[in-house]
Amino acid sequence: MAKKARKRPVKAPPAPLSLATPRAWKVPAAIVLLCAVLYGWTLPFPMVFDDDTYLLNNPFFRADSFGYPFRFQEFVSAPQKMGLDPDLAVNFVTRPVSYATFYLNHALGVWNPSGFRLVNVLVHSANSLLLWAVLRLLMSRLMKAGKLTEASTAFIPAAAALLFAAHPLAVESVTYIVQRFTSLAAFWSLLAAWLYFRSTEEGLEKAPVIRFRVSAAVVMLLGMLTKECAVVTPLLIVLLDVLVGQAEWKTSFRRAWPLLVTLPVIPLLVLMSSAVLNGGSLDLSAGLNIVNSRDEPVTHLQYLLTQFTVIAHYLRLMLWPSGQNIDPAWDTHSTLLSWPVAGSLFLHLALILLAMLAFRRWRQMDGRARLGLAAVLWFYLGICISSGLVPLPDMVAEHRSYLPSAGIFIMLACLFDLLRAKLAERPQVFQVIAAGLVLALGTTTVLRNMVWSSAETLWADASSKSPGKYRVWSNLGVALTGQGREKEAAKCFRKSVEIEPAFSNGVLNLANSLLRLGRPQEAISEIDRLNEHSPVSAAAPAMLYTKALGFFKTGKTSEAAEILAEVLQRDPANAFTHRLLGIIRAEQGRLRESLTHLREASRQMPGDADLREKVSKLEQHLASS
Repeated sequence: MAKKARKRPVKAPPAPLSLATPRAWKVPAAIVLLCAVLYGWTLPFPMVFDDDTYLLNNPFFRADSFGYPFRFQEFVSAPQKMGLDPDLAVNFVTRPVSYATFYLNHALGVWNPSGFRLVNVLVHSANSLLLWAVLRLLMSRLMKAGKLTEASTAFIPAAAALLFAAHPLAVESVTYIVQRFTSLAAFWSLLAAWLYFRSTEEGLEKAPVIRFRVSAAVVMLLGMLTKECAVVTPLLIVLLDVLVGQAEWKTSFRRAWPLLVTLPVIPLLVLMSSAVLNGGSLDLSAGLNIVNSRDEPVTHLQYLLTQFTVIAHYLRLMLWPSGQNIDPAWDTHSTLLSWPVAGSLFLHLALILLAMLAFRRWRQMDGRARLGLAAVLWFYLGICISSGLVPLPDMVAEHRSYLPSAGIFIMLACLFDLLRAKLAERPQVFQVIAAGLVLALGTTTVLRNMVWSSAETLWADASSKSPGKYRVWSNLGVALTGQGREKEAAKCFRKSVEIEPAFSNGVLNLANSLLRLGRPQEAISEIDRLNEHSPVSAAAPAMLYTKALGFFKTGKTSEAAEILAEVLQRDPANAFTHRLLGIIRAEQGRLRESLTHLREASRQMPGDADLREKVSKLEQHLASS
């Protein structure tokens, strides 16, 4: 009698990765703790650099600016009419979600930097968690397909997220308040990716699929209205879906259409703004150059060739984060034949080629080959908007690499996973290596954050690394002026002007510094010298007012009054000019004319008690006589 074959017990499929398991909470807890330790102590740091331009002294940072869609042309053209940088309005038009969060911060705590920076730290923590969560979703699919071990499925997301959280390259996007533009755009992008990949999980019914995809589209729209770099995110999500999620291209594009329909939002806003600034002309070239440097514009070719070297610089900082600088000097290149450009281009092509070769050879057996290619392409596609397509005023800015850097950290996590597998029999060795790496990155992040502790330390650091940049010396002078160190500030301003004699802000800062030092004749001479290099800048209202103040302090009141009258013809609402002219007219005995000017100045500066007293005394004097 034949024996019955024994039935082997059917193995249950591996449980999907979930936050419900106690062990899974260790990674997000470590991420949050790490971000708190590295950035929590920076909350009281003061606002610096463009925090002043785009927040503190931005005339468009007010509630009614959010109504710009109803008066678009008037809003976009307003800065030009006021003699200000048009970017103040364009920036608001393309990033209203970012400004809404800044406005909420201001409403809750006025200008307390701790509240602003706390949001930045929370956003960075959330981004690190979302990167981990997105990778876990994708890694679990590779594990189910037999292309990744359970250990790798857990390790790679954790390693990539911890590298992203701890790396000092993120400092400029976290500690620098106004660069919430970048980190918040990354938040919406990663959240949209997580929602989209949740919608593609097996076994989901139609209703939750629709909810996830609609939510992803709404979140992506918020990202588009946060910063322009989000424009590539829908394409990056499709890329991950195909290379890592192993979806067909047609299938991925079909189910990602709610994300893809948001793609025109940013190009339309930019083109509409450009049309207003260019007299109604809808010009693609003008749109792409809308934020090109106005003082030293570059061609698209120059910008693209130079960015090959800049991207190589970002890669170097990711691997060896030393020499970070808020305002580095960078050579502009005009030919592919220059060694820096050719060498950088070779590096980029070699990295992409290696990732493609690994994908081609191991994609069927090792999911890390799929993830590695996707990660490399994520970096290059993510960086191509700011470092290729649209010429920006500054060649280098570390915050531009914030979200693209996640691709490199994913690739590094895959390489570390290979090392972890090699050292499987000696786990203590690998644990020491991993702990040492996180400690080194964390220490470097803390040291870099210390540089941001004040405007003086930030610009002193920049001046030591970029001694040939005039803007660096001017900003250091402003910082020293704020501390009352006027003699040192004047030396910095003079250094700035020596490097670039036509730098109007440097001349204006130097002239005002000399006035505060009681050297008015020197201040007048500096403004006259500017006239030799830039007559237009020397005739600006602010420059003329400063020159008039110099004449006033030297006792030449008639010359001062003549200049002030010229300023008021061009800028009738200039409160400081009205006040000074009122004082001069009083000294000249033209009391009624003086009263008119002082009243107008007081109306515009109601908080100036000294000015109110002058008006009151003059009114009483005229009434009694």
